[in-house]
Amino acid sequence: MGTLKFKRFACLLIGWCAAFLPAGGCGEPFTSELFGESDAGADRVNDDGVVTPDVEKDQLAEDAKDAGGEVGEDSPTDVVADVTGDVDAGCGDTTADPKNCGWCGHDCQGGQCSAGACQPVVLAKNQGGPSGIDLDAKNVYWTNAVTGTVMRVPKAGGASVLLANGQQEPYSVAVDAVNVYWTNRNGGTVMKVPISGGAPVTLASVQSAPHRIALDAASVYWTNYAAIGGIAKIAKSGGSPAELISGQNQPRDISVDATSVYWTMGPDGIVDKIPNGGGPQSVLATNQTDAYGIATDNAFVYWTARGAGKVAKIPKGGGNAVILAIAQIDAAYLAVDASGVYWARNTNPNGSVWRSSLDGAVVESVATGQPGPLDVAVDATCVYWTNADGGSVMKLAK
Repeated sequence: MGTLKFKRFACLLIGWCAAFLPAGGCGEPFTSELFGESDAGADRVNDDGVVTPDVEKDQLAEDAKDAGGEVGEDSPTDVVADVTGDVDAGCGDTTADPKNCGWCGHDCQGGQCSAGACQPVVLAKNQGGPSGIDLDAKNVYWTNAVTGTVMRVPKAGGASVLLANGQQEPYSVAVDAVNVYWTNRNGGTVMKVPISGGAPVTLASVQSAPHRIALDAASVYWTNYAAIGGIAKIAKSGGSPAELISGQNQPRDISVDATSVYWTMGPDGIVDKIPNGGGPQSVLATNQTDAYGIATDNAFVYWTARGAGKVAKIPKGGGNAVILAIAQIDAAYLAVDASGVYWARNTNPNGSVWRSSLDGAVVESVATGQPGPLDVAVDATCVYWTNADGGSVMKLAK
């Protein structure tokens, strides 16, 4: 009999769905805690932790067949033993098992499991001001703003690899299938190097404090974080930079999609948008005190308002902004995927990494005690971040 069908059948036997399982039904995995004392006084628990409900075997057999299975010849406990056996034998102690942490199959991806929660993993330490972070399928990439290096390390852990040194405050980083790209804030340059290593190439120079960087299929985009700054782009293959818009007051973070470029402007508290080929500027949100990080998915633009202590979103086409989280003073850069919005609260030594569901219904801290977390990236299994003050690059299983 299928596991899901057994779970539903077990609910019929025990009658505990309403008390112990979510409103969605019996889809959540059973744990041993469900099979202790019961309000149904006639239920019995043997030494193996198997519940024998006080039901008639004929009715049990009929229900089991309705669920797509069969009942053994000896007793009704055959069915219940099968249901509970997968959990006991397959999971063990979900409070401490890093392969089944908190629930069956939840892998801590190299981290420890404590009290049913995965713990952060240090991927790299003793780094010089790790700042920007990005990912590909196998590796984590970051910049060290203090020591002037660009680095990578396998997601699974291992030796860090130097990709470039002698850089002038490398800050933000982005990666595609071929190259790693970054900004040198003090050097006024935008750079690239093959992901396998090699000689760095200058894509653009004489830029005004190039700050944050983003990519689409063909181009590299960045913010020039000057008092009179702007948004610029250049082809990944090189050429002449194009300024998409000028006269911006310290444009900070940037995100792009197939049609548009989005950015935050901290001093003015604005979230902006412009076509990625240039054109009229659209203001998406105002009064966003110290607008800081920005990220996009298919439908929405997300940002942090560091001074206001909030995380918000708005439809890409404009409309009403939705506050996802409050009381998030010092919220810095953020990332988004189908599992939620993740951001760093850039304080030291008690910084933290947070998550919100896409609708803001759930807001939770996922890592605390982090020294100056700054930038965040996510993939299907983990959230990654840089600790700018602690000199470390971290990951945590979702």
